Amino acid sequence: MIKLMEPELTLVVLERDRDGVKKLLSECQEEYTRRMQEETNTEKHCALHVDETKTLEAADLGGVTLISADGKIVCKNTFESKLKLVYEEMLPVIRELIFPAAKP
Repeated sequence: MIKLMEPELTLVVLERDRDGVKKLLSECQEEYTRRMQEETNTEKHCALHVDETKTLEAADLGGVTLISADGKIVCKNTFESKLKLVYEEMLPVIRELIFPAAKP
């Protein structure tokens, strides 16, 4: 949220997590305002809404997708997206283990 600096964000979560996330919205908005004040010395607010029509795919084990009000920014912060990121970062290491460079 802090990196996006958007005034309004929609959260897409797993259906089973929707009620729990809704309970945390107020606390998250307050924390955002407090941190922005501390780090940038400006009063910034972000309105958070849980999408009632969309949910994360069943393959996502949890997490959240943040979507800006205009839909131009989509930030996936799900277990599946983090797993893909780690996989891509580890490919060079995996290649080296499978195909070690010839040593003179």
